[in-house]
Amino acid sequence: MSGKTYTNMVYAFRGDVTISQEGDSGAPIYTRIGSGSARIRGMHIGDPFSSQHVTVFFKVSTIESVTGAVTATTCCNAPSY
Repeated sequence: MSGKTYTNMVYAFRGDVTISQEGDSGAPIYTRIGSGSARIRGMHIGDPFSSQHVTVFFKVSTIESVTGAVTATTCCNAPSY
């Protein structure tokens, strides 16, 4: 996925894969690391072109800074599906 960073937001696109659909707002945006891990990048806020190949999201650092929240990066006793 490639893209541009605007003020505290990222506009990302990937022409060969559907990355955004109606109802995705609020979903986590992450990057896969290998086959069993991921890195949180932010929270989906929209697709300005309704193209399904574009997403706009707030960076996790912005969300943490504005809200005072801390992103959980590991979890214990989580159910496995």
